[in-house]
Amino acid sequence: MTNNNVSPTVLKEYKSQGVILLKRLVEQDCVEKLRAAAEYSLSNPGPLAREYPPESGQGRFFTDLFLWLTDGSLQKFVRDSCLPAIAAQFLESSRVNLFYDQVFVKEPGTSNSSPWHQDLPYWPLHGNQVLSFWVALDIVTAESGGLEFVVGSHLWAKRYQPFSFAGRNHFTRDPTLELIPDIAAMRNDLEIAAFDMAPGDVLVFDARIVHGAGGNRRSDVRRR
Repeated sequence: MTNNNVSPTVLKEYKSQGVILLKRLVEQDCVEKLRAAAEYSLSNPGPLAREYPPESGQGRFFTDLFLWLTDGSLQKFVRDSCLPAIAAQFLESSRVNLFYDQVFVKEPGTSNSSPWHQDLPYWPLHGNQVLSFWVALDIVTAESGGLEFVVGSHLWAKRYQPFSFAGRNHFTRDPTLELIPDIAAMRNDLEIAAFDMAPGDVLVFDARIVHGAGGNRRSDVRRR
């Protein structure tokens, strides 16, 4: 990328793989503002916030939605940063609609994993022109709970049941959706992509791609 322009090579890789890493896309001052928004949410959870009990009894796994509606700095970020224009290039569209924002926090020592899943079946959306930006606010590695992706799985023409997390089923079972296969048992037969990230790096991924994440096994690093 040059001057936030997506090159044909990057776009081709995204279309075939379903995920791509953009380094140093978000500037440090914006990272600090996003960290502040995450901290405010942790202390002042919204009505859609969820706490998932730590599986090991240690740590904290927290998520909250729609922060941009009440946080002015986040609202400015989602409207005025480079991300909308970059999304339009990846989607090859003249118009981009923001669906929602979401914060995830896995504190040090949080063993909770995020099982393999697709994002799109969770949402009241259909279609192929849906993507997510996953913005790292901390150093991210496999040990701290970095995302893993099944490369090319967005092209499987499959939609899988949302998973029930930590014993809580927040989603109505859809009989038209398949159960996701045992990705862990298939790892040797699949291409799995994982990414080390620095604060400000951004993963761009198709809402249909199968992905998951481990727990934050680090004792000294948060995963926001």
